[in-house]
This record gives sequence, C-alpha cells and structure tokens, in this order.
Amino acid sequence: MLLGIECLQVFVQINWTGPTTQRTTEDLLREHDVTVSADTASRVNDPQALSVDSEDAYTLASNTGFLLIARRILVDGLFAIAATDSEALPFPAIAWWAGRCVTTQQKLLEDLTSSLHDLAVAAYSRALSQLPPKTDETKYSVPSLFCFASDAISLGIFGPCCSSNKV
Repeated sequence: MLLGIECLQVFVQINWTGPTTQRTTEDLLREHDVTVSADTASRVNDPQALSVDSEDAYTLASNTGFLLIARRILVDGLFAIAATDSEALPFPAIAWWAGRCVTTQQKLLEDLTSSLHDLAVAAYSRALSQLPPKTDETKYSVPSLFCFASDAISLGIFGPCCSSNKV
C-alpha cells in the first residue's frame, strides 16, 4: 500500500505541485524490490493507458506510470479485498487512497466518466464505512474531511456516499 501511495504522491508532485523530480518508475520499483508484468511495463509511461470510457487522458501528463502503478496497487487492491466480503479492511486507509487515485485519474480526462465516478463513490463509501461512529468524544480531523469533501465536489459525487450522518 505504501508503494501505491508513494507513486500517487510522486505523480501529483510531477504534474501539479512541483518540484519536478528525476525519479522514474523503474527507480522506485527497484527501491521497493518490485517487478511488474510485461503488459504494465510496456504501458507504464503511455498516457493513453489511463484513458477511460472513450475519454483520452491529457497527453502532456508526465510520468503517467506512477499513476498507473498507484491505481494497480490502491484501486485494484481495494476491490480485490472488497471481493472477499470482509466488512473491515486490513488497512482502512486504502479506501481513501483508492478514492484519491481515482480522483487524480479523473482530473487527467476532459470530461467526467461514469466508470471513474462509480469507482470513486465505491471507494469513498467504503472509506466512510470504516470511520468509527461519531460520538461527542469522536472528532474527525478537519484536514481529512476537507480533502474528502474537495474530492467529492470535484467529481460531483454528493449523494448516498456523502449523506451519511457520520460526517
């Protein structure tokens, strides 16, 4: 999970926040002693590998392999875990990070896509379900709620996912 988070953060740094970095996906994978499939390796820096629902990814996005690897680990990992029908996630934060990953991918596309919208709703719904019930003693961090709300607003997913009385 940490490799997925690191890949997502490096991708965002390179493409939005700066500063640029000389790190490559190969360097990062080598640091973590990870190998990828031949299919993933061949598509690792192809922006079109992130196209969804006939929406092409922004062609000037740099080092898209970081986002592709983050998606494989965080999003595919979350839904592989969810397929086991386990109520509690072994790493509850994976659902939030999967939502962030999907949101980042959506930002590379010109228009909103139903596939990414559905993934984001599922990921954030799962993240919200992992929160403890709100009581007078339980306080949620303002920065984490802000990040969740900003993602929800950018994807227009206010609805069942965000109407929970837990927030």
